[in-house]
Amino acid sequence: MSDIPITWKKITRGLPKIRRFADDRAPTIEEIRKFYKQIIRDYVYIVRSIISEQIIEDHIKLFYDRLKQI
Repeated sequence: MSDIPITWKKITRGLPKIRRFADDRAPTIEEIRKFYKQIIRDYVYIVRSIISEQIIEDHIKLFYDRLKQI
C-alpha cells in the first residue's frame, strides 16, 4: 500500500456514468424488410455459384469421358 490517500470520489470521477437504458432501438419495419431482402440476395448468389460450379464440373467430366472414347 502507498501512503497517498485516494478517495473513491476521485477514482469514480473518470469512470463513465451508469446508464439506466440501452442506446439501441428497435428496428423499423422498413429496416427489417431491407435487411431480409439483402439476406435473400446473398443466398441467391451463393446458390447460383454452387449450381454453376456443379454444371461446369459435370461438363468437364463429360468432355473427358468423350475424349477417352476416342
